[in-house]
Amino acid sequence: MLKHCTNLETLTFDFNYKCPLLFEDSRPRLQTLYHTSIVFPRLRTLRIRHTPDIDLLLGYLQASALLHLVLQSLRIPSDELRLCLSDLPSLKRLTLEQITLEDDGPLFVDAYYGEEGNTMTGVSPDLPALEQLELFGLPYVFILGTMRHKCSEDVLYWLFDPQKLSSRMIPPFDSEDPAL
Repeated sequence: MLKHCTNLETLTFDFNYKCPLLFEDSRPRLQTLYHTSIVFPRLRTLRIRHTPDIDLLLGYLQASALLHLVLQSLRIPSDELRLCLSDLPSLKRLTLEQITLEDDGPLFVDAYYGEEGNTMTGVSPDLPALEQLELFGLPYVFILGTMRHKCSEDVLYWLFDPQKLSSRMIPPFDSEDPAL
């Protein structure tokens, strides 16, 4: 049904922590879908909630005009999240709400290239169009990157100081930080 909705501008997936895409081997239709992506040329906003495996889901979708991605209530390894975000260069707004990085790794890391891997090219994930980063209800140990200053300064540092970037963070209410 979705492949016929090419004019969609906003799409929300909420699988209640179950993903039918994980069982594609037992369903011939899903197997066919695995080999053919669904193209959404006008999709601007994508919300993914309570989904156990977003890389599978994003692998099925092609949304070249995606501007806003909302990820809510997910547990994901940091390297998998970086990989998913790296495929979205047109993204202007990223909202992470109640995201747990399973390996406690940082969301942003230095990107290197070269034979010895010692020349820094930027940051991974590379989000050159990002203007707004929203972080809500994240765990107390959520790491954006190597923190040396206040968080808002580090967000700017790790994104190589884009012209326009706003960030909002709301700490979790169960924070162990006595200053909150």
